[in-house]
Amino acid sequence: MWEIVRALKGAVAQSPANPIEVIAEATGLPRNRLELAASYYAAYPGEIDDRIRLDEEAAERAGSGRSGGS
Repeated sequence: MWEIVRALKGAVAQSPANPIEVIAEATGLPRNRLELAASYYAAYPGEIDDRIRLDEEAAERAGSGRSGGS
């Protein structure tokens, strides 16, 4: 769910008129699944934003672990 919401947030920046359509075309996911994710996010934004933040922090930690080794 959080991955879809993250993609929808990114699509809003590219095509604010219809981010669901942008993601549906890019991923092949059904519109109803994307709409469900958007509805869930509308009801529980803090929960989803926290999960997105945790994933981004984990990616940063993983990235910094690969770069330093001298």
